[in-house]
Amino acid sequence: MVREFLKARELKTVVRVAGGWVRDKLMNKHSNDIDLTLDDMKGEQFALQFREYFAGKDEKVSGFGVTRLNPGMSKHL
Repeated sequence: MVREFLKARELKTVVRVAGGWVRDKLMNKHSNDIDLTLDDMKGEQFALQFREYFAGKDEKVSGFGVTRLNPGMSKHL
């Protein structure tokens, strides 16, 4: 679905899968929680465009979450 979206919108965005989904796949475990990284736009912008594109195609797109920056908490990681 992501490749179809990128091609249809003629986006050059590099999308990479990150986080627990990658770990789970390497351990042969099932996971539906996929974290994506993008090289040239914010995730919220990407998710809104993605949802809009597939809504017009009568495809089900599940929800998405946005993590806001919190530098004060990052120092505790």
